[in-house]
Amino acid sequence: MKNHKQLIEETPEQLAEREEQERLRKERHEQNIAFAAEALNAFVTHYPPARNIDEAARFLTTAEILQTINEIYPTATIDAYALSVFLKQAGYRFTPMHDQFNPSFKWMTK
Repeated sequence: MKNHKQLIEETPEQLAEREEQERLRKERHEQNIAFAAEALNAFVTHYPPARNIDEAARFLTTAEILQTINEIYPTATIDAYALSVFLKQAGYRFTPMHDQFNPSFKWMTK
């Protein structure tokens, strides 16, 4: 039993390596959050939300917005759900597009 416990314990080098990996993971996560926030703030600044369809100048899908963010910030990780929640909280509304063969919903922006 004692030998089994020794196999589970980390050496000081292994512990230091694991802690360094965790520190790097946290740093990348914080950088990702900063990039995502910067990208979303830039989107809101350049494409403010439209209150209704008459006020809307552009209609964008969630995928189009994500693609644009990924082109500018390729390391930023934002999923479609998180983006949709952000857009709703920021005052954006979506509308069904009736003039297309396939039904789709697009976010309305000024």
